[in-house]
Amino acid sequence: MRVNYGVFENLTDIIGLSQRQSTPETYGLMIQYIALSNRHSISHLKFDDLMKVMRKWYKPYQAIMGIREEHPPTEYKQPKEFKESIPGVEIYEKYKKWLTDKKTGMSFIDFEDHH
Repeated sequence: MRVNYGVFENLTDIIGLSQRQSTPETYGLMIQYIALSNRHSISHLKFDDLMKVMRKWYKPYQAIMGIREEHPPTEYKQPKEFKESIPGVEIYEKYKKWLTDKKTGMSFIDFEDHH
């Protein structure tokens, strides 16, 4: 890395690094990020597609949950379908857990946003 360090120093102004930030460690982290980004690009695309599907799934899921809450078995005779699990709930719960900040409770993915 130090052999080609001059090439990286030429990038300092182009990418907007201060002299303090222009270190071999900084450029090493950049290379590591680029390598990991390339390595996981297919996984990222698949995850992005999954989140698009989950956003489309979320509105019907909320409607089903609302109907179930408004018609509890203590007050209504329910069809057997009311007791069936909703497909996709496990996936939703898994990613909701991993995409929520543990300290603040803030979600990094807004399932209600359909854009």
